[in-house]
Amino acid sequence: NWNSAALMAHVDNYILKNGYGCETQLIAGDTMPTGTSMIEKGEPDLAPELWSNGLREPLDKGVAEGRLKYAGNSLSDGGEEGLWVPQYLVDKEPSLATIEGVVANADMFKHPEDPDASAIMGCPAGWNCAITVSNLFNALKLEDAGFKLVDPGSGAALAGAIAKAYEREEAWFGYYWAPTAVLGKYEMVKVDFGSGVDAEHYNNCISQAECADP
Repeated sequence: NWNSAALMAHVDNYILKNGYGCETQLIAGDTMPTGTSMIEKGEPDLAPELWSNGLREPLDKGVAEGRLKYAGNSLSDGGEEGLWVPQYLVDKEPSLATIEGVVANADMFKHPEDPDASAIMGCPAGWNCAITVSNLFNALKLEDAGFKLVDPGSGAALAGAIAKAYEREEAWFGYYWAPTAVLGKYEMVKVDFGSGVDAEHYNNCISQAECADP
């Protein structure tokens, strides 16, 4: 149910039908339910793209038990996730490329329903990234800075929020990922947390729902 996976699914479908004569069925899915279903039920037979960071342990277990097989890397350059602000904001105030700058200018990012709060746009409930963003929200102590985490409700609404902000050149701060048409169309800057990358902590805590101390 996101664009790059849908594109690859249609390409796989075309090849299987027209190249190999297979009977195929396209099934919309998401990383968590699709991965879980493949591990437990063996269906669907092929998933063109899974964001496996939050599902790595059960996927690896499924592979070890012979129920799954990793076929390869869907995205040759890898995927990218982050919290972003529009380029035009950074052009006016370079510090907004850092989390310190975002926090210092929290009043810019107006909450759509609470005039006393600042907004960070998160992921729709049920998406794997909702876990990650919630943990980062806590790790970065954004609530202390006056931010509230906003659930956009759907992927389309999340993309629409970026488009709306760009059309009006308004302040926007939130989650998105690449490769996507949205980040291809709108110039966005990934906010630097100044923390470096701790892959082990990310995989074992930030991307896990039960992360006690992100």
